[in-house]
Amino acid sequence: MKLHLGCGNDYLEGYINTDLYAENVDERFDALTIPYSDNTFDEVRAFHIIEHFDWFKGNEALKEWHRVLKPGGRLHIETPDFLESCRVFVTSPVEVQNSMYGHFFSTPWISGQQHLFLFTENQLCYQLYQIGFENLKRLPPTSNYVVKENQPQNLFLNIEAFKKNA
Repeated sequence: MKLHLGCGNDYLEGYINTDLYAENVDERFDALTIPYSDNTFDEVRAFHIIEHFDWFKGNEALKEWHRVLKPGGRLHIETPDFLESCRVFVTSPVEVQNSMYGHFFSTPWISGQQHLFLFTENQLCYQLYQIGFENLKRLPPTSNYVVKENQPQNLFLNIEAFKKNA
């Protein structure tokens, strides 16, 4: 079984698609309290959701996602790359900087949409290792949000990690 957390409008066949705010979902529940047993899923896909938690809740989310994965199961997570986003911001003309505020903060006037914490690759990988993931690999971004909106690829982390086999 495969779980797609925070699917938004990106409904994927072959996954249990979940979101608190989107209309077209299979199930509606909070990604911090997944109503499934330990070691249930072969894959958890979490694209553009972890940045909507503060650091503490984000760490809880990573632990919860780890809990429901089977040993050897894959976590696939995509989120803004804070370090690279800052580099682009400080080296860009003011027009580009102005366009990036939504990238950093999202849309705080819409419930659940504000960005509360952005990860660097090192920080996210450190936390994943601490929780019990291994074989981490950065991949090119693949979410519909990045591809459809023609976003610069370097502004996003796309990390694949696997739950350690006991």
